[in-house]
Amino acid sequence: MAAAAAAAATAHLGTPASSIPSGLDVFKTLPDFFILPELVFGGWVWILVAATKVSNQMNQGWVMFVSVTLFLFSLILLFVYLFGIHKTSSAIWTAVDAIYHGISAVLYFSAAVLQANATVYIQSSNDVNYKLDVAATVFSFVVTLLYVVHGFFSFRRWRS
Repeated sequence: MAAAAAAAATAHLGTPASSIPSGLDVFKTLPDFFILPELVFGGWVWILVAATKVSNQMNQGWVMFVSVTLFLFSLILLFVYLFGIHKTSSAIWTAVDAIYHGISAVLYFSAAVLQANATVYIQSSNDVNYKLDVAATVFSFVVTLLYVVHGFFSFRRWRS
């Protein structure tokens, strides 16, 4: 019965549930599929924040730090998976993936809340900076959701 369930997971997701794929198969599995949207929307967050007149340096400084740092770490993680570097120790990398995305979700949530605070702080609806801050806030919450979903499925893969 367990072999049938593993075969079903392999047929549905492309790889066994407990391993991280390599190469282009990364884009075909459920938790790892979210890396590209995390990069795209995370890049938009820091581009939008960088394009505004920074009204609250502490809040938006943290948003920039989190978004740029996690963008770079996610890009490195993507290259690790694409080039198969993680295949030497698969069990460790599934734990790293789950822990990384869990911590990233918490960090991005804190950045999204601070970005929302900075947006409410300037709150002038005719201003271009306000509109850019609103867009950055929306994208930061989208990225938070992506990291939460990715972390959830990565944790399930790690524990299986």
